[in-house]
Amino acid sequence: MKIKRMITAGILSSTLLVGCGTVNEGTNGSGSAPESEELEESVDQKQPSDTDVNDSEDVNKEEENDMVIRLFEQLLSFEKDGQQVEETGFLKTSTNQNFSLYVLEDWTLDSEEPGSDVLLKGDDFVRIRLLDKADKDADFSAYVEEQAKAVSSEYFHNETIGLEGIVDSSVWYKSYTEDVSVSNIWIRGDVPMLVTIHIEREETDLPAILAMLNTIAYAE
Repeated sequence: MKIKRMITAGILSSTLLVGCGTVNEGTNGSGSAPESEELEESVDQKQPSDTDVNDSEDVNKEEENDMVIRLFEQLLSFEKDGQQVEETGFLKTSTNQNFSLYVLEDWTLDSEEPGSDVLLKGDDFVRIRLLDKADKDADFSAYVEEQAKAVSSEYFHNETIGLEGIVDSSVWYKSYTEDVSVSNIWIRGDVPMLVTIHIEREETDLPAILAMLNTIAYAE
């Protein structure tokens, strides 16, 4: 009988030990989850959400948009002698008004008077006068028309809807004398201004002038 009891006790002890071993395999010894699961939860918590990523991208895009960098040179495309050509324009900044533009090699940019600059080439000139922000809602249509009348009775309104660049939808009057063509233009848009173009009657330089005017931007 004693031998049978000893055998039975041994079997019970082995069963309990096996059971304890099975329980330990599912825990880290303290009844908590395995360390691998804890690491996975920690990594998941550190991963940025889609919203965070999108917000960061939006900020970067805004910073890029605020950074306006103008190169020292830029190719300007315009018509010359019936052909489309490209010539190098050099960045010039007005010391008289708050703007810069690319000027072709045969032209120079000079200050004329406070609030007025001129592009010069021989007898041709282009007067540029930026409008004050206080005048952004003013209507200069009558002004440019009167300027055209003062040059000659031979004047007309030049249609601008659909033209390329900053002269699109501007108010443009042309007048002619025997030798010269004079354009008085009220340019509306990002940089509102009044422009007077005084060139030979054949207007061979007009496309090049418009190409330069199209590069005008506020100076940083």
